[in-house]
Amino acid sequence: MTSFLGYTLLSLGTGALYALLACGVLIIRRGTGVLNFAQSGFLLFAAYFFDQLATAWDIPRALAGIITVFVTGVIGLAFHVVVMRALRETSQLNKVIATLGLLIILQAAVGLLFGSATRLAPSVLPRAEIELAGQLIGWDILVRLGVIAAITLCLWLFYRYTTYGHAATAVAENEQSAASLGWSPDAIAGMSWFAGAALAGLGGVLLAPLQNPLSSGNLLLLIVPTLAVALVAGFTSFPIAFFAGLAISILELQIQVHSGDGSSLKGLDKAVPVLLIAVFLMIRGRSIPERGHLSEKLPRLGSGRINVPALLIASLLVLAMIWLVLPTTWLNALTINSIWAILLLSVVVLVGYTGQLSLAQVTFAGISALVAGRLVAVYGWPLELAFVAGIVVVVPVGLLFAIPALRTRGIQLAVVTLGMSVAVDAFFFQRQYFSPAPAGTGRSVFGEALSRPEGTLVGEPTLFGIDIDNTLHPERYATLVLVAAVVIGLLVANIRRGRVGRRLIAVRTNERAAASLGISIFGAKMYAFALSAAIAGAGGVLLAFQQRNITYGGGMFDPFQGILIIAFAVAGGVGYITGAFAGATLVAGALASRISDGLSGLFSRSATLARVAGAVLAAVLGFVVGQSVQERIVNNVRFRRWARYAPVVGLGTFAVLGVVFSDRIQGWLGDLERYLPLVGGIVLILVLMQPGGRGIAGTTVDQISWVSSKVPKRFRRRDVGRAEMVGQLAQSTHIRADSVTLTVAGLGVRFGSVRAVDDVSFTVEAGKVVGLIGPNGAGKTSVVDAITGYSPTATGQVTLGDQALHDLPAHKRARAGVSRSFQNLELFEDLSVLENIRAASDDRRLAAYATDLVHPGNRPLSSTAIAAIKEFDLLDDLHRPVRDLPYGRRRLVAIARAVATRPSILLLDEPAAGLDEQESAELAVLTRKLADEWNLGVLLIEHDMNFVMEISDHVIVLDFGRKIAEGTPHEVQADDSVRVAYFGATTTEPVGSH
Repeated sequence: MTSFLGYTLLSLGTGALYALLACGVLIIRRGTGVLNFAQSGFLLFAAYFFDQLATAWDIPRALAGIITVFVTGVIGLAFHVVVMRALRETSQLNKVIATLGLLIILQAAVGLLFGSATRLAPSVLPRAEIELAGQLIGWDILVRLGVIAAITLCLWLFYRYTTYGHAATAVAENEQSAASLGWSPDAIAGMSWFAGAALAGLGGVLLAPLQNPLSSGNLLLLIVPTLAVALVAGFTSFPIAFFAGLAISILELQIQVHSGDGSSLKGLDKAVPVLLIAVFLMIRGRSIPERGHLSEKLPRLGSGRINVPALLIASLLVLAMIWLVLPTTWLNALTINSIWAILLLSVVVLVGYTGQLSLAQVTFAGISALVAGRLVAVYGWPLELAFVAGIVVVVPVGLLFAIPALRTRGIQLAVVTLGMSVAVDAFFFQRQYFSPAPAGTGRSVFGEALSRPEGTLVGEPTLFGIDIDNTLHPERYATLVLVAAVVIGLLVANIRRGRVGRRLIAVRTNERAAASLGISIFGAKMYAFALSAAIAGAGGVLLAFQQRNITYGGGMFDPFQGILIIAFAVAGGVGYITGAFAGATLVAGALASRISDGLSGLFSRSATLARVAGAVLAAVLGFVVGQSVQERIVNNVRFRRWARYAPVVGLGTFAVLGVVFSDRIQGWLGDLERYLPLVGGIVLILVLMQPGGRGIAGTTVDQISWVSSKVPKRFRRRDVGRAEMVGQLAQSTHIRADSVTLTVAGLGVRFGSVRAVDDVSFTVEAGKVVGLIGPNGAGKTSVVDAITGYSPTATGQVTLGDQALHDLPAHKRARAGVSRSFQNLELFEDLSVLENIRAASDDRRLAAYATDLVHPGNRPLSSTAIAAIKEFDLLDDLHRPVRDLPYGRRRLVAIARAVATRPSILLLDEPAAGLDEQESAELAVLTRKLADEWNLGVLLIEHDMNFVMEISDHVIVLDFGRKIAEGTPHEVQADDSVRVAYFGATTTEPVGSH
């Protein structure tokens, strides 16, 4: 017991550090709605900056601490003003990735400003010790704990009892509402960033000595327990964050002490807290988002189309250069570029196509490398078999990482996967793995080499008996990785164009809508993680065997590399195949490094050329900045007339600055590679600030499209697909649905203690329209959600014909023949109208997950889908993105997509909402036609009573979750209880008469 208390007291300092950083995360989250992944980056900068002030510049420590806290806060404020304010209208995904970009910039800046020499953070607190519970405890630990406890208490009181605290919370929830009350969202967000960063700066002053000697990697990875603490606190509660930080540090230290460094359980202390948090999130999460979940605007997607001639010519040209032209340094750069392109392709599948923000790609790569490396080094396997084995082993790991994604999403998933990645690194990668000693080397009594190399010495790898050692034959290894990158790129492109790609993109865009089309959310996410893990595993094996000696811990498979993988993928264009290759060029040692080396040598020899190059680069940057400004002010009445001059002004201004600071620019250009990580972070931020999240690849595609649009029409490719569709529409006829009845018996739905639906029963027969009406809050949509599987039913049964539906998940109810539309449309905005219809009419066979890798399964549209296109007059809009359609057309697309699933029962939730009188009349005719000619049973929810009464065969009225009337439209209109429900008192005016 004494030992437990002693170790608990020792852990208080680390717990206080976790709590302080988490409080900073909470401040920024509560004031801006953004989860800041760069909090440990602020701490890193503050620790090194404070040491520089106090040690190198000999400034008094108290003053140095104040300066450090203030400067760190200013950096946070500047980041808000320059970056986050410009990203205000973008998705949470983009904002989170922007903070990852800031983390990269801070790490690179610390390396450039303070070098790589070992530093010891000075302490500003007393070093005396006191004995508690048989353990000597430093007074500094207790002082730190007291200071953090006081700060936590003040923050809790501030946000709970002050008007500003309430306003900050309101801004994060709804900026417009807060602004209407006179609060400036921008000012509150700026102060939140300043305060959150300043707290990290205080951590750098008070708590960094606990991490001595200072290590960039260790300090950055403090973000994992910090975010874990913030998650437990629900991103809102400061007291819970304080006690959660202490609890996690106590748990870590106790496990670390009892497992021991030499134990097989080494690293378990990093794994257990993460696993507990993952379980906590999964219990609290939902498999399908709630009704109020908003779909965010995500990065743009490429089409996946392959220009075969261009690909063949480019591949042959590069292969010729590999074997005939390129020197070894360029071959190594091309090898690194191709390997990282493979790693980034895994992100395209998982983040770009499926929308699952995972930071675990480096873990997948490391596990495959570990398995393959050990098989080659210890058991003498040939590389081709070890390569396959590494991929096979990592697929189940990908499935394991997918489990949290089944009930969590977005930033919570990013936190969990980063934490799991750190746990795997601590438990597996940080161990020493050694290969058998070379012949003649002395061995211990255990048969191990007495003089062992660091890492696993794998010897000379062979592929089908051919020596491909990168050191001896760099051209062979470069050819291997290039071919692998191209093949994997083709597989990913096939996925994008096929049925599986539409499933994944549907899940990425709107999980509720995807389930309504019969798409298994579970299956899509598990497949995306498994395929992504396999691709990352392939890249990991190739990365490891690039050198003879594989080191699994440290830089090669460090968890921070997982952040870099996401960052480079987004910079390149996370929705594009070519974006993976473009983003990979930014990696240290890749093609951009070789180009920078060549330019550095050239510019160091010619000052004039360096000045010209600096001016040109500055001008290009100015033009890009000007374009960004133009896109943001073109709709502003005050600045519209000047918007067209913004790119030219930016170009000229930056060009002048390039000339003025030409001497400084020459120095930078002479040492470009040192600045490459910093440049990569800045490029990521600039890409995110561009509208649409296009990345390098997306911007290039847009420029090519602009050039193509200038080509005369007679030289453009003819739209053969439209001609074929016209022919199919001319021959199409709708197929009458099976005559089955939907029966709802004793349906009850509860949300906590609230009874939303209470003992509701009715039937919907084939060929009939049943109206479901009632005042706002009557429970109408809750009934539809319960029928379709989006809300759990407390009581009652739902059957379709003889098949019971109440125990089936949402996607299986859709496959059984119950389809629905949504009040908020829930369309797949990133896809065209045709792709929306295809996503609904595609078959759901599991074999597609394998076959689409080789050949996309784009079979002809079903007769029902073609008939829906014809019925709703969508031919001219088929190839238009849904987001470009007017609202009325979007309503029609939503219903046509539901019809394309070939249902027996169609549930329409306020289909006429937002339509004008003429559009409503046309929709009423279509709805009646679906029942009369298509034989569909239609359950209609609508507030337009004239619409309902005109086309319904039967009407059911709900009030406060209970059925108060039913019958023909005439009978319902004459019912006194219905008039009371709508008007609050008995009236002679029929419902729906006005």
